Formats: sequence, C-alpha cells, structure tokens
Amino acid sequence: MKGSALLTLLVLVLLIGAAFGGPGDEVDTVKVVPERDASAQKLDMTINKIFGNSCSTSGCHGGKHPKMQLSLDADDIPANMIDVPSRQNDALMLIDTKDPSQSYLLLKMTGGEGMKEKKMPIMKAPLTKDELASVMTWVRGFAKAAAEETDKETDDDD
Repeated sequence: MKGSALLTLLVLVLLIGAAFGGPGDEVDTVKVVPERDASAQKLDMTINKIFGNSCSTSGCHGGKHPKMQLSLDADDIPANMIDVPSRQNDALMLIDTKDPSQSYLLLKMTGGEGMKEKKMPIMKAPLTKDELASVMTWVRGFAKAAAEETDKETDDDD
C-alpha cells in the first residue's frame, strides 16, 4: 500500500512538473524584433509596399509556399530575416546587422558579389533607385537597432 501511494505521488509530481515546466523546458526560438520608432515604422510601411508590389506576389515570396521558403509578406518580415542565413549562400545573412552592406537581400536586388542565381525581382521590373535606397536604409536601420540594443545590454551589465 505504501509503495503504491509513493508511486502515485511520484507520478503526480512528474505530471505537475511537466505542466509547469522546469529545467528541461524547450527554448523559445521566436526572434524578438527591436522596437522601431515612428520614422522606422513609416519606412516599414514603404518597404511592405515595395515588397508587396514586386516580391511578395503569388508565385514569388508570398502565399503559403514562397520561393526559397522566404516569405516577404508584411507579417513575416523582418523577424524571419534578421541575422538569418540565406538559403542560397549560407555564408551571408538575409539582413546582416553586423555588416548591412553584405545583406543577401540587398545583394539579390543589386546583383552584388556573393549573389547566386538571378537578380531580384525576376518577374517584375527592377526596383527603382529610390526603392533600392529605401530598402538599403531599412536594412541599415536593423543594424543600428541591433547596435543600440547591444549598447543597452552592455550598459545594463555595468
């Protein structure tokens, strides 16, 4: 009798532990995007429009099955792009916060060194100089935000 009560208690403790988590919890892999100020949010809207017109169309980087598993739908960017390796050249990040000029996203639009396959967008007209400048500013903004976040963390450690 004593043994079954002990076994019941042990099972109960294990079930409670599983319900509330513990040292073996899975790590949350959701990437946190730094907060963006009003001007950055306005730029985000511009980028969403650019991508919406040129890139996140059906058959490209939108919908349920985007090319290269890279969705450029507004809800999916930038969290799935910041410091995430490109599927075409895993030595380069889609948006590189350490070296924004080497962001694969930019290289694909400008035809820069390290780019593989065709320059983007393929099925639409190339981005205008103003659109490219907006995308470059947008990418650099994430590098700046990442640097500020690192500085803030360093200050908090002091």
